[in-house]
Amino acid sequence: MTGNITFDYKFKHGCPHSLVEDMSLTKEIAVTPTQAKIIRHPIEKKKTLNIISGPGAGKTTTLVNKVAYMIGEEIVKPEKVLVLSMTNRAVDGFLSRLQDQLDEETAALTDIETFHGLAHRELMKYDPSYGFSELIEDPGWRVLGIMSGVKRKFELQRIVELLKTRGLTADERDEIASKHRLSRETIDELFKILETSQAVTYNEFLRDYKRLLRDGKIKTDYDVVIVDEFQDVYPELWELVELLARNSHLIVAGDPYQSIYGFLGDNGIVQSQLEHFHEMDRVEMYDCFRSPPEVIKSSEYIMETDRGVKSYLKGEKPILMKMRDSTEQFEYVIDEIMRLVTESNDAVKLGDIAVLTRTNRELEELIKMLNKYGLDTLKLSSSPSWCDGNLFYLVDYMRILNNPQRSHFAVICTLLLLPEIGPVTVRNIEARARRNKMSLYDYLVEHRDKLKPQLQAYIDVMEDTRLSLDPNSTSDIMDKLLIIADELGLRKFISRSILFDDDKNHVTTQVLDFNESLKMFAHLKPDNQTVLEYFLQSYMDRLPISTVKDAVKVSTIHSSKGLEFPVVFMIGSKPALLPREHLSPEDRRVYYVGMTRAKHLLYNTVVENKDWPIDMGRIKKEAGHLFQFNSPVLSESLLSKFRPSTQVRSFHTRPKTSQPLIVSSLIKGLRLWQRTR
Repeated sequence: MTGNITFDYKFKHGCPHSLVEDMSLTKEIAVTPTQAKIIRHPIEKKKTLNIISGPGAGKTTTLVNKVAYMIGEEIVKPEKVLVLSMTNRAVDGFLSRLQDQLDEETAALTDIETFHGLAHRELMKYDPSYGFSELIEDPGWRVLGIMSGVKRKFELQRIVELLKTRGLTADERDEIASKHRLSRETIDELFKILETSQAVTYNEFLRDYKRLLRDGKIKTDYDVVIVDEFQDVYPELWELVELLARNSHLIVAGDPYQSIYGFLGDNGIVQSQLEHFHEMDRVEMYDCFRSPPEVIKSSEYIMETDRGVKSYLKGEKPILMKMRDSTEQFEYVIDEIMRLVTESNDAVKLGDIAVLTRTNRELEELIKMLNKYGLDTLKLSSSPSWCDGNLFYLVDYMRILNNPQRSHFAVICTLLLLPEIGPVTVRNIEARARRNKMSLYDYLVEHRDKLKPQLQAYIDVMEDTRLSLDPNSTSDIMDKLLIIADELGLRKFISRSILFDDDKNHVTTQVLDFNESLKMFAHLKPDNQTVLEYFLQSYMDRLPISTVKDAVKVSTIHSSKGLEFPVVFMIGSKPALLPREHLSPEDRRVYYVGMTRAKHLLYNTVVENKDWPIDMGRIKKEAGHLFQFNSPVLSESLLSKFRPSTQVRSFHTRPKTSQPLIVSSLIKGLRLWQRTR
């Protein structure tokens, strides 16, 4: 059953007051009883509303509607609402939906941010120098790995976090060295580099922001704090929520079965602390408007639970196929994608299909195979393609061009790209600069004539570029960055990883995406900053993402969270999906997330290996009622789900009983008012 919530939205922002002084629009939102209960739940300070949601229950849309309702009914002012989520993609999606409900300027008054974005923004307000902090990104971790000899990025990140939080005394550094089987000299050198360069991690922004909040040096005054995807909040983030919401009404929403970031911290600890934070009401959302019952039942079979999630959709049993090896698996996926598109007479399009993997390594292998067979792919990420590869060194060059004296870590990173310049040379130069109490760049300039030819060329190129660069011209910035990359080793470094045409095409895409990002920031920048300055200050908070094209979407399961696709292939990994007794709790939750991305068709492939033998006879006996074991027949009833509907539909997808979601923006209201006066 569904019903409607109606409220009057009074225009008070973004319009000439004389035009709209007494004007309002009536808004009507189609909702289920549970969603209505959440939207109308009273706002009381120092109380918590905990929303437990199943997959596809309209959780985020309900939160958007609640914000619109609170503002429309004048329960809270828009600037008194803070919404926090984990990714830029989630933040942008929330803001876009809220703009559909309210006018753009009112929606913009609400504070919708990632945790790290909020911390970075508020720190910049407190001290503008935070805007130019050297954040350690992928190239930086590579360089720190070279300098320290630690090959595993995750282990290196743990060491750096320990040094940042505990490694201030000799005994503490001894403890870190012993724990990670490194020499004390290596730890000391790493500590000196971090201290001198002032390179920071994302968690440092959080720690500094929390410290300033505790000390009262930064103050907040929110009436309502909303945390979406609460199952992903780890203890360090929860400490920030506690500080922000200590005197506010707190709303948290999430699905414990989709908690798949345990490596960041234990959400179980957070859930326990939530119970004792404020007086709390709990509401459960178990109507599913995305996946059919067959997908829900099979995913809950993997979890060995039944939460009573209800779906009123009609669908197909998930397909489960056993493969001898990864090659056969890739070939099956490719053949099936081709069959779906061709035999459906284009009812199923490439853009309807997503292939999900457990690991990034599997993802890269998948992309190469799909491209080899002529299938275009779109890698899903919460940031542009250039952020997760070697092209990120361009940002280091930009830092040096903008302010070389404050780009210590960027200089270290880019020096190591030069031919025949290794970590010993860079360590020695960095140590001499430190002894002379000079920035690394100034030391190189002052001692240019005594340096190796490669280092002399480095200084010459950088100085010439700094003198000739137009920091407000995106074309000049891009042209000169590519020249620097060519002359100072980056192009050669990247070319080592180019083995096939697909690799070359990927780099080309990254360059185009980078140029697109530059142009976007050129449009967004304030008048008192150059494009170069604004990009460096803002790229970590708001990165434009490339336009989606009609291609097979590929992603790790982790990156697919919050998304949905008409067709999902979840390719086999270790351990296999079945038999389920081999799965850890974390494995089960990851597979649960992947399976519940599917709207119409879900394919699961399992690859046999010596560690996990797969007995299909046993699987069919135990789970045959939940899966089908052959490729599905493309019936007319199935294909009709892929064809565009001519009916007006609400934000959820129950076809017979739902009412349309009526959305009227400020601009639409003004035009209507002008036509009728």
